[in-house]
Amino acid sequence: MADVAIVLHPIPTPQSKPYIIVFGPDQHLWFCESGTSKIGRMNPGNGSFIEFDTLTPNSRPIGIAPAADGTLWFCENAGNRIGRITSSGVIIEFPVPTAYAGPAESSRVRTETCGSPKPMSVASAASRPAAR
Repeated sequence: MADVAIVLHPIPTPQSKPYIIVFGPDQHLWFCESGTSKIGRMNPGNGSFIEFDTLTPNSRPIGIAPAADGTLWFCENAGNRIGRITSSGVIIEFPVPTAYAGPAESSRVRTETCGSPKPMSVASAASRPAAR
């Protein structure tokens, strides 16, 4: 069995509380910073970070998924919104009708791939209905 080296990369903002990490279409690692209402991007080649503030303060982003069009979609659990971010950091947010919306997996609702012809599901932990 080969030896494995683990390298830690501290996130620049303290108390960021990273949540869900995905490999983005731009070959970088993307994640939500639920403690600071930011979306983070790490370059796996050199370990550098860029952080993007969500448009809604205290939104608590908690889930992120890459889309076929090269963007990434995320949920804002405390902001009652979903957001789309480009690889250059441009964010657009969309309101959802249910409070405390989050990734559908947490409520046993199937989530379709963002950017596909099928809708993306977002579930609410408070009342359990899903927005599509």
